[in-house]
Amino acid sequence: MASPATSALVLSTPVDRGRWLGRQYATVLALGALAAAVPALVAAVTAGWPLLTGGALALAAALLAPATYAAGAVAQARPGSAWRMVAPVTALVALAAVAAVAVGVTARLTPPGDARWWLAPAVLAPVTAGAAVLARRRLGDLHRRDLTRGHGLANGLSGALAGMDTALAYDVVLQYTSRQRAVVRARRLRGPRGPLALVTADLVRLRRAPLRVLAPAAAVVPAYALAEAGAGALVVPVMVVLGFGAAIPLGAGLRVLSRSSSLARLLGTSSWQLRLGALVVPTVLLMAYGLSCLWALPHPLLAPVIGLGALATLTRWLVAPPPDYASAMVSTPMGAMPVSLFGKAVRGFDIAGLVSIPALFAPDALGATVSMAISVVTLGVLVGRR
Repeated sequence: MASPATSALVLSTPVDRGRWLGRQYATVLALGALAAAVPALVAAVTAGWPLLTGGALALAAALLAPATYAAGAVAQARPGSAWRMVAPVTALVALAAVAAVAVGVTARLTPPGDARWWLAPAVLAPVTAGAAVLARRRLGDLHRRDLTRGHGLANGLSGALAGMDTALAYDVVLQYTSRQRAVVRARRLRGPRGPLALVTADLVRLRRAPLRVLAPAAAVVPAYALAEAGAGALVVPVMVVLGFGAAIPLGAGLRVLSRSSSLARLLGTSSWQLRLGALVVPTVLLMAYGLSCLWALPHPLLAPVIGLGALATLTRWLVAPPPDYASAMVSTPMGAMPVSLFGKAVRGFDIAGLVSIPALFAPDALGATVSMAISVVTLGVLVGRR
């Protein structure tokens, strides 16, 4: 990353950007290797693998992470090359691995104890080294506009996260990606008027970015992997959180109406009607997402619990107002902060936990009914609030 001043005064000169960015690049490579090795080792030991074989798995993960990051660096320096396919291919391979667990392919496997597992990191080592060296040579080819935009994105994210407002941080990232996309073709909305026109607007957004529908579809796979692992009712809270995360891009209309009260007043109808119109498309997709988890749950009624719980969590995260700096303040090392600010860090996850508690303690018709009732009441309060 580079500040605007550095971009104007330094990067406009014939400076070697590779040497300038080399230290940051090496630091992130080391952090990526550590972030991959620790959970891999913990997972292997928890699954009953011998420590020697678990060490081989951790070392392989520690080599794969920097190789993937280096490939991303090359793709950023050469946007038109085949390296840009590394990210989607890696995501598909990870999803295929989870799907293999879901269908029971790994059920008959025993913890390996053969020293030949160390061949995996031995094969990955030259691949990682080659990718790291190639990416290091390509650092000098990074565009100045990308480095400056990265600095602006980091500043916006740091300001949003300092206020513990994750929704605002998502707004910053969305603005950044929209600016990279530059322009779209404007379309006149054809269909019903009033609040239902927001449904047509959401359908236009899905037509422009159809991959947003694939995220909830891919998030169904972990439900069956958890069921194969014997998670039982624990599938419910995990899938509620995953559905919430996958459906965040679907709530762009509701997010705009919640942040821009003046725009909501210009539309000439009640705020609760606008919110209901903006929730139609997310409701349909999340209910389909919950019903897709039906065969991984201990009771059929827990499927709508997942859909409604994810919808209530998403609505809570999208419509929450900004922090009120006129309320009571507390002293912190970062200065005075309003008390309501600390609740924003868990916003959304509090509703996910509240909805999941009855289903966890009573994974039957009664517990599912109570969970759905909590979700419906939460949605009614959030939609009707002014």
